Amino acid sequence: MARPTPVAGPVSTAGPPDPPGHTDVGSRAIWHARYTLVLLFLVGATHAVDRRILSVLLEPIRLELGASDAAMGVLTGFAFALFYALATLPIARLADVHPRRTVMSIGIAFWSFMTAISAFAGSFWQLALARVGVGVGEASYLPAGMSVVSDHFPSRRRTLAMALFTVSFPVGAMTSLALGGWLGGTFGWRATLLCVGTPGLLLALLVRTTLREPERGAVESGAADRTLYGVRATAAYLGGLRSFRHLWVGSALAMLGNSALLAWGTAFLMRVHEMPLARAGAMLGPAVGLGGIVGALAGGALTQRLARRDERWLMWMPALSQLVGLPFVLLYLTLPSPVAAMPMFALASLCHAGFLAPTMAAVQGLAKVRMRALAAAVVSFGVNVFGAGLGPVVVGALSDGLRPRLGVEGLRAALVLTALFGIWAAWHFIAGARPLREELARATEA
Repeated sequence: MARPTPVAGPVSTAGPPDPPGHTDVGSRAIWHARYTLVLLFLVGATHAVDRRILSVLLEPIRLELGASDAAMGVLTGFAFALFYALATLPIARLADVHPRRTVMSIGIAFWSFMTAISAFAGSFWQLALARVGVGVGEASYLPAGMSVVSDHFPSRRRTLAMALFTVSFPVGAMTSLALGGWLGGTFGWRATLLCVGTPGLLLALLVRTTLREPERGAVESGAADRTLYGVRATAAYLGGLRSFRHLWVGSALAMLGNSALLAWGTAFLMRVHEMPLARAGAMLGPAVGLGGIVGALAGGALTQRLARRDERWLMWMPALSQLVGLPFVLLYLTLPSPVAAMPMFALASLCHAGFLAPTMAAVQGLAKVRMRALAAAVVSFGVNVFGAGLGPVVVGALSDGLRPRLGVEGLRAALVLTALFGIWAAWHFIAGARPLREELARATEA
């Protein structure tokens, strides 16, 4: 494959390559790296709460606005995910060129504001428009945040750092389910949206004033290609990597089943098991959160150790997470008692959370230093449009189609069918592992 063509003008931002011992940074830099990880964890938890809160409130919103299951699937899926994905690509390009803390702080403030004003929506379409705004704002966080983490932690420690970065997602999901279920059941869905949207404004200020912009490629152990490539050259380079292509498809398919289960989890308990909203949120919250936290941390730590021996574990671990997690999903959906089913949901969450940190570390390792945010955005695009976007919509449409024959059991059947996409996802992760070692080595070549 032809070498990517750099953009005109200055091509490097950091002078000569770092010496081999450059990763032995001082205690002050280590402290700030840890502070950055903690702050990004808080931002990520808020990101997950604002993203997932509508799924918790899905039933009362549907009843008040008189929407169908398919329409609510669009609201929790495409209304958010499509515009999130479309905004991710240009925003990620800005993060590769401009200070990432500025990009993130503006995005955090915008998505928090849009979540808060969703409380005043008077119709389905007004709420959908507000969710579009939330999606556009949240598009700033993942690409810029992953790039910042990669410039604070060298590759030998990056997978665990990514695990700590991603553990904010299950923490946020747990918070949205438990707190959102209680607030929604006590004060209604409008007051809940207003409450969860306001804390992000403070976090936006903290990111802008206290987060230090790290030097790009500063922690690489040897010479790093710091060239700023054009968008076409970046797309050609990433598209030419077989491992990246398989990772892209596998991540989207994995997220399709996962997001469908999370988006309809509360509604499933309310319809099939006749639970009130507050109890459904109280049961799902700890299962999602604790399972996700343990899975993200254990998966990240284990993969980091295994990947030091063989880097292909960055793809093998996501494949295992899908295959091992599938039986627990099916048991959760088919067991007659919700009390017996909830441990299965927690184990499924544990397994599914194990795929995030390894895939993020693989993406950042495959991309060159100044295309890392855009590489993350490309994967995020597939994950959100074809995964988080399609998953809830597919379940909603299947549920509507099966309702005349199965009644409320149509939702259960729809969730079982979408869970099977995990097998397809695992195949792509396994196929992507074959060329991974050779293609990781290309990232440092000028």
